[in-house]
Amino acid sequence: MKIKHIWILPLFIVAALAFALLYTPAGDKQPSAGVMRSENLGGLRIDMAAQDVIELLGESRERGEQRISEADALYHQEWRYPRQGILLDMVSEQANDNTKIASIRVGPPSSIATGRGVKVGDSFTAVNKAYSDQLDADNSDPPFTLLAGSLYDGILFSFEEGKVIRIYLGAVAE
Repeated sequence: MKIKHIWILPLFIVAALAFALLYTPAGDKQPSAGVMRSENLGGLRIDMAAQDVIELLGESRERGEQRISEADALYHQEWRYPRQGILLDMVSEQANDNTKIASIRVGPPSSIATGRGVKVGDSFTAVNKAYSDQLDADNSDPPFTLLAGSLYDGILFSFEEGKVIRIYLGAVAE
């Protein structure tokens, strides 16, 4: 008798695993890792070298003072491109040496898009649809913000009246 029913346990385990894999409520989605380094804004990427930024956007005529940050012990400098609506946080380990992008912020009048085609002025619905597989529901604040990825590795969309007013690519929290 015991031999006849031995197949029930493996069948039950397979059915339970299949159910667990197929049923994941939308609010329980886990954000994917690596958003910062897989995403771009108009070709700008995290860790992009200063020379590559200059080739893409030209020299920034508006640069902040280079300062060392207590949070990460790196030298930070803002590069502003106001005509394009772009603000870059450039970092280096040594003053003026091997500077690269740490974060990117775009706002009006920017027309550059993310890797998934979202740009300033797009609707909340468009962002939600484009990044539905990466949204961090716990750290988003609809209808004001949506975070794809995580606070430490993500892209944050800010909204006003249902439209994107700012896109930030980088670590939102340190």
